[in-house]
Amino acid sequence: MMAWIHLFLMLLSCQSVVRGQGSNTNQAEAQATVDEFNKRVVTFANDYATKVYNYYNNITNHTRELYNNASNMFTTARQGYARNLLRFNTTHFPDKLKRAMRLIITELGETAQTNSSKAKRLSDVLSSMQTIHDNGNVCLTGDDKCLIYDPDLLNLFKTSRNYSILLEAWKQYRDNTGKKMKNFYEEFVSLSNEAYAISGYADTGEGWRDRFETDNIEAEMDKLYQKLLPFYEKLHAFVRNKLKNIYGANAFPKSGHIPAHLLGDIYGQEWQFIKNDIIPYADVDLIDITAELVRQNYTAKKIVRTAEDFFTSLGFEKMPPKFWAHSLLERPKDNRSVNCWPKAFDMHSKAKDDFRIMECVTPNHYHFETVHHEMGHIVNFMQYRHLPYVFRFTSLVGFHEAVGDSISLSALTPDHLRKIKLLGKPQKGHDQKKADINHLMSTALSKLPLLRYAYIIDKWRWSVFKGTTKPADYNKYWWYLRCKHQGVSPPIKRESSDFDLGALYHIPYNYDYVRLYCPVSIPQGSL
Repeated sequence: MMAWIHLFLMLLSCQSVVRGQGSNTNQAEAQATVDEFNKRVVTFANDYATKVYNYYNNITNHTRELYNNASNMFTTARQGYARNLLRFNTTHFPDKLKRAMRLIITELGETAQTNSSKAKRLSDVLSSMQTIHDNGNVCLTGDDKCLIYDPDLLNLFKTSRNYSILLEAWKQYRDNTGKKMKNFYEEFVSLSNEAYAISGYADTGEGWRDRFETDNIEAEMDKLYQKLLPFYEKLHAFVRNKLKNIYGANAFPKSGHIPAHLLGDIYGQEWQFIKNDIIPYADVDLIDITAELVRQNYTAKKIVRTAEDFFTSLGFEKMPPKFWAHSLLERPKDNRSVNCWPKAFDMHSKAKDDFRIMECVTPNHYHFETVHHEMGHIVNFMQYRHLPYVFRFTSLVGFHEAVGDSISLSALTPDHLRKIKLLGKPQKGHDQKKADINHLMSTALSKLPLLRYAYIIDKWRWSVFKGTTKPADYNKYWWYLRCKHQGVSPPIKRESSDFDLGALYHIPYNYDYVRLYCPVSIPQGSL
């Protein structure tokens, strides 16, 4: 944990540097430009957030078109101010102004493109990849009903231990998502790099790393990686041997890797859903409040209210009325297509009172945890809603996720669960030491594999953006990283035409993943 505390303090104390320094040294003019940005762009941010939310809440061609239009308007508004700020030399400007300017320029990302036809093509390419992802269903042999990602595929990988069925679903999902968007992604990389170059970056990856406001984030990541390596290697060996007892030794390669489809998660990034098969002491129950949530008739709204009670007990505000009026907490009964990946929104309303969660909550242990995580984001949004817009629409990358993860871990401690009557008192003869070991194993399964996964995803993307990894080697390099750093191998032969990483939501939607590296590291460092 101390490693990340050191890094976090270092990031907070570093001085911002604005790329593409111009010659204008008029500080008052620069400040006036930033002030005008804060006043005017927030209106476009609110419209954009609204259209994004509406699209996720009802995925149609029409809502996608509205989303794209709002995105273009938001981009155009930010572009003008960013280009204006590039005229200034910030050498003698105060740090607060320099940071505001840097954030305005950096957050443009690929939208810095000034050529309208290229900007539109970039937007269309992203939209095409996202549409492919959102329609990535799986139709298993002999099954009349096709499976959507959430909840069908999530539940299949959590509960099934049928090697063949899992393999078919694993392959088909990648065929129907990543493979279909590979050519789009190649084009996206070229267009994105060109856009980032306008802001003074060598490539998109350099722009992403600059959000950390330090020059050596890769080195810091590598240091932490090495520190946690012994823990992960032991966990991996333990899990592999346990899974061999289920699927048989012949299902595992002699290289020592674990086939990617056997880990309880369609991506193999979080292994907590196989915890009942893995825990060291099967005679001691794990903490799992699913049955109790069902017995006590918890609804989605009651779970969210319980999370709110947790935060108010810590001294934070209640969720505002618009949170309850507009959040999507259950899968709609009208069967419209929605994106249920758990998300938190600051709608950037003028009154600064509109924050929302989108998550199709069911009464189980997993959603109880993720609701607390997402509400942690909302609480974080609310803590700096009074700040100028430039300091609201971005915060130190990773800190948001660290808050969410830390809170969700705290909300699942045995003491807290007993306090809210979701966990009973230990029975006579209860072996607390064994229970603690099982609980720590469960936490390790949830966090340590995700740490490795987050580490390699953006390692892969940075290499692609830099041009080191060519399109023909996209999949080859991805599986090289997974085999080397996560000890996970493809269950069947993969070809250069495959694009397995494209199945992950964060690839077509172009969200960085390394931000998950910080929060995962913090709890593990404290174990």
